[in-house]
Amino acid sequence: FPSNKKNFALEKLLVYLTIFGDLIFIVLSDLSAFTLRFQTEIIHPPLSNFYAYLKISIPIVVIRLITFYAFGLYYNLRFKSNFEITTAVLKASFLSTLIIVFVAFYFRALAYPRLVIILSLILTASLCILWRIILRAIISVILGKDITSSRIIIIGIDKYAQRLGLHMIKRGSIQYELLGFINPGDEIPQDLDPLVKILGTLDDLDKLTDKEKVDEVIIATKNITRKKLIKTLINLNYKGISCKVVPEDYEAIIGHIIATPIDDLNPVFLRPLEEEFYWYRGFKRVFDLILSIVILIFTLPFMLIIGLLIKLTSEGPILYKQERIGLYGRPFILYKFRTMYKDAEESGPLWATENDSRITPLGRMLRKTRLDELPQLINVIKNDMSLVGPRPERMCFVETLKKEIPFYLERLTVKPGITGWAQITFPYADSIESSREKFIHDLFYIKNMSLLLDLFILLKTFWIILLEKGAH
Repeated sequence: FPSNKKNFALEKLLVYLTIFGDLIFIVLSDLSAFTLRFQTEIIHPPLSNFYAYLKISIPIVVIRLITFYAFGLYYNLRFKSNFEITTAVLKASFLSTLIIVFVAFYFRALAYPRLVIILSLILTASLCILWRIILRAIISVILGKDITSSRIIIIGIDKYAQRLGLHMIKRGSIQYELLGFINPGDEIPQDLDPLVKILGTLDDLDKLTDKEKVDEVIIATKNITRKKLIKTLINLNYKGISCKVVPEDYEAIIGHIIATPIDDLNPVFLRPLEEEFYWYRGFKRVFDLILSIVILIFTLPFMLIIGLLIKLTSEGPILYKQERIGLYGRPFILYKFRTMYKDAEESGPLWATENDSRITPLGRMLRKTRLDELPQLINVIKNDMSLVGPRPERMCFVETLKKEIPFYLERLTVKPGITGWAQITFPYADSIESSREKFIHDLFYIKNMSLLLDLFILLKTFWIILLEKGAH
């Protein structure tokens, strides 16, 4: 979770309690559906029908939980409105039911009644929605309302912004704590309410979000340039802070928007990328984990051979460990097979170049086939990386490139990958200029992320490995 979020222990407890409740209610819904369908006791349904259900009962529970996870129902639980909870649960329940129908057909569980499936869908959705609302209410009663309140800052100081702040505090299913307002311009209007607390200007927003542990920022003004708006959105996105933008002039800039009604004001929510692509992020993590484990098992003998060859052909460790920058700027240790001579970077980090003298003959072959990156499967399993995403860079290069390339930090809003769109469509970047061009390819991927695109990139990567068209 982003660093500005408070009470990580509580968030984790809420996740565990929610999953536990879902598990119970999913099973209870299925059993109750049998009772309603056959008008019999819950422990005496028709054996043939019930046996068909038992045959796929575990897959049913797993499918429901994975789909709920994919739709973000175990993320940011304290700050979700009842509307968001309801729509997400309904979507996840409907999609998981469709998958369950296909699973029942595949396992020949044809005696599993269709009416029971429909009743189970209705009961599962209803009970899981109620469970989340009730759980949050219980937490609020036990620990106080502040624990589930969302700390917000509003950009704008006109009458509309003030009225919006009033509605956010007094209405809606989430308790809001309005910290104050940001003045987007240089002048303060004469009709400003004396109770309005101005925290500073847009230049102060970055420090304020850290200092005040802000959960959400609302942009409720037209008095902001396109350049400043985009910069503000990217900075908030980078920190994982939810940003709500009043519609009208901003829809063309924002791109992906989700309407959530708050009385008659109807602001538009712009989620951080990890919230905006809930279902994609969830399914991708499951896909990454399964495929990484499978590839690791099948390639383990080859990895042992590569490790032995490295040890025999050059002095130094088998694995090369290096700090890289991951999602939202979090550092992690990346693993690769060593492809350079020992102490190759004694004089400091340098861009890799064509015919780099620091690379060993074996290392050159490993880089060409990209086999040197196989240990990064461990990073994927540890959730430091994904199979597909922008290349993870070193801190020194990130610091340099973010000064030279506008909005470079946008690439840190998605998890880095072993392979990616930029990696398969552009040569290895060995300068600031080539990094600038490669960044355009990363942006294309970020704006078009999908499981289909990921699959294409993986297949293309496999083809590149076969043709030995790897990195320098």
